Amino acid sequence: MLLALLALFLSWQSGPSGSTGITKSRPPRQEAHKTVWRKVQVPIEQGEISLLVLCRGVFDAYGMDGKQLDFKDHRLPIDSFTSRLLLYGLEKSMKGQLELRRRDEGKTFELAIQKGTVSRGRRAAKKKILQALSRMTGENLIARQYRLSLPAKIDSLKQLVILVHGLDSRAEIFDELATFLESKGHPCARYSYPNDDRISESAARLSAKIKKLAARHEDMRFVLIGHSMGGLLCRELIENPKLYPPQVQSVAFLGTPHKGSYLSPWRSLLDLRDTIRGGFRAQALLDTWRDGFGEAGYDLWPGSTWLEAVAARPRNPKVRYLNILGNRAPLTHESLEKLATRAKQILNKTRGGRLILPKATRALSDLRELEQGKGDCAVALVRGHLEGVPEKILPLDHIALVRLSGILTPRQKPDSHPAWQLLLRWLTP
Repeated sequence: MLLALLALFLSWQSGPSGSTGITKSRPPRQEAHKTVWRKVQVPIEQGEISLLVLCRGVFDAYGMDGKQLDFKDHRLPIDSFTSRLLLYGLEKSMKGQLELRRRDEGKTFELAIQKGTVSRGRRAAKKKILQALSRMTGENLIARQYRLSLPAKIDSLKQLVILVHGLDSRAEIFDELATFLESKGHPCARYSYPNDDRISESAARLSAKIKKLAARHEDMRFVLIGHSMGGLLCRELIENPKLYPPQVQSVAFLGTPHKGSYLSPWRSLLDLRDTIRGGFRAQALLDTWRDGFGEAGYDLWPGSTWLEAVAARPRNPKVRYLNILGNRAPLTHESLEKLATRAKQILNKTRGGRLILPKATRALSDLRELEQGKGDCAVALVRGHLEGVPEKILPLDHIALVRLSGILTPRQKPDSHPAWQLLLRWLTP
């Protein structure tokens, strides 16, 4: 029964698929050079393995403290007909994302999980929930809105600046910047997309829209300006050969976490904030689902599968780059250390807290996003740096990079805003 529940759990994490059954000492298939496997090994004793040891190993593989799991152990016979059939079905259902094999001449059972499987499964689970909500509300909540808002008049002889917002943001964040750039003769378009959905999907949709627009205006050239995660979306577009439209000739990043951000998982609190502001009404709750399945938050975690794939690509030699970062944040190094210590103490008081403590410690020990001089309240300088790209660090917080005022930055004048003046000079070389 417990083996069936484990199979159901892993299948739920990954969705429907196909592979082979248990084999002896067979290495994972080399499907692509980017494929990474999380491996869990459990000793086989008298043809059985411990469910408790297996579950602890899975949690350890995902950066948690599996020793905190504690329940009545069960021995799972892996050589019985029923177990072998169940394991075969489990492996088959995971489409190469899970492989089961024996090691050490049959003395060790190994479970290898393809990295990224859980996030894909989480997306599949949320999709099922939205399908049910769609049936209840009569609205297709799974359909996503991708919109490129163009200026009223388009001059094919002028380059078009496309502004791309970031995580849990909207195109309206560019209202002031767009007005300023247009007053200086730079027409602007704005790209709206589900702001916490998969970055790769949103980039592909923007690429298609630019290619379609370029087909109608053959002489037009494009400039991308991405704020925060929007900059990563722009990088996916220009550095992925499958997406790159050759009419895109320049890209500027404003506060973009090129190496991720340890604050990204906290995006759920922003959804909660919006729900509270909406009076906990169903409409406010549904709005958070319309923004996407939350995959962007996992894409932005430092070391994520998606960030590793992006980092492996070279800069596009046909594109001119600019990277602008801010360093105005609220906390000193000492106050951050006190905050981290207190948070660890709170987590250490409960078994559940100790379970996630190793993973939380990684973030709590390196929150330079919030440290004065080392971050802008959302992005740390060290994780905003992009090798081989001209870079400018300004005394602005994350929001003030694109607005006249920010979280900690007093209101600026458009003609003296340091980031905007830098962009203006860059747009007119």
